[in-house]
Amino acid sequence: MAELYSVFTIFDDLIDMMRQGQELPLDRLHISGSRSCSKSFSTEHFILKAMLLVEGVGAMAIRQDVNMAQELFTEYKEMGEDDFGALFNSNETKKQLKYGKNKLSVRGLTSNRKSNGLKKPGQAKYQQARYIVLHAEEAFEIDEQDKRDIRHSLRSNKETQILEINTCNPASMGNSYIKYLNKHMKFDEKELKTKGYQ
Repeated sequence: MAELYSVFTIFDDLIDMMRQGQELPLDRLHISGSRSCSKSFSTEHFILKAMLLVEGVGAMAIRQDVNMAQELFTEYKEMGEDDFGALFNSNETKKQLKYGKNKLSVRGLTSNRKSNGLKKPGQAKYQQARYIVLHAEEAFEIDEQDKRDIRHSLRSNKETQILEINTCNPASMGNSYIKYLNKHMKFDEKELKTKGYQ
């Protein structure tokens, strides 16, 4: 089940459902807009907040480029320190944040499009997770097959629910992922150019 949302208020509802142990009503969320629309900030904030408030949360954030993944880890780490009072244990080498048994791992994919250690060890990493959030930052850069492989590796048992959140700027209308988004939620190019979001 894939859904398109244009507002971020869904995140509070999802945390409430997770706290009650409910099944989430969606397994994929697409958020696209300019840098000024706070899509990445809101997604990162949601994941960290869920890790603090809900037992049994695992998360993985991915970027196509390994160097960009390091920047993404830094964003998560700084948000954890600034917005949540440094409650997270940080491991720079593994690019991980932990709170109790909840864990966020940030990874980059290699240039040959193979996952950087994601396919095989996923099951061991998230055995205790009831919910796993996969955040694909700049999702248009990431091959759909890579995302499917990663999702498959993360599922640790039948009760685990994976929520994939894809965030990106609508960089090129010729990109297959952007075409998919435009098909389901038409971009208003004039509004995007003047406001930066719609």
